[in-house]
Amino acid sequence: MGRFSKLETGKPAGDPSAPRRADVFERVMKYPDAASLPELADLDADAYMRVGDQALFAGKLKLALRWYSRAMDKDSTQLKPWLALIRTLLLKGDLSEATTWITRGLTLFPEDPKLLALRAVQYARRGLVREAIASSDAVLERNGAEPLAHLARGEVLLLADNKNADYCFEQCLKLTRADDWQTPFVIALIFEERRMWAKAIQYYASAAERNERCAVLYYRVGLCRARLGHRQQALRAFEQARELCPPDDPLLGLIEHASPGSIWRRLLNLFHRA
Repeated sequence: MGRFSKLETGKPAGDPSAPRRADVFERVMKYPDAASLPELADLDADAYMRVGDQALFAGKLKLALRWYSRAMDKDSTQLKPWLALIRTLLLKGDLSEATTWITRGLTLFPEDPKLLALRAVQYARRGLVREAIASSDAVLERNGAEPLAHLARGEVLLLADNKNADYCFEQCLKLTRADDWQTPFVIALIFEERRMWAKAIQYYASAAERNERCAVLYYRVGLCRARLGHRQQALRAFEQARELCPPDDPLLGLIEHASPGSIWRRLLNLFHRA
């Protein structure tokens, strides 16, 4: 999808009353209830998915869930919103909800390998390692060319502290398109969620190789560098992100919020609470 995509608001691009994408994104971030935003009430499922992706990439998981749900409400026959919703629930650690939606999804999409792959991750996150590995094995045996099957296998092994996790992630990337930067981005998010900042940076770098003009990648690298205590490298990453942002890019606000003073104070507080 590239850097934060423009939303279709139903108004012509030249209409001065049409909200800028930065204005829309900022309002979405502030008012996550779609009912309170008339200009977002009648978008199609793909547009809601783009808003959800924006929130996910910014690290706003609760917000992403709201918009993926909105996409699903708009068109539940598409598999993509189901996968995005379940993936985000797993990243957020909401295993009960993830289990519910996996079960519902498999009712609508019986034996879908992507849903079955996420079910294996759900098993692993619940501590059911044996069931997770068996489920992951079964998916891979029948769907060896499915990237998500290898991604899920890597996460299952990562959760089991198995050193072969990276091999699975790399196999996943080999099976994706050369311009697919979102898959390595998701892998990096998995490592971030595990507080494995250096590994997250590695996969953000893989994503940047596929889309070197994507500002949000450098923004997240900056966050990881900051958490590693690499102040100067973090500042350089934030500056790279800022340089890649057009003037109306909503990411600019997040980069400014991650300014040297504020982010180091927040991280210090975070580590004191840990």
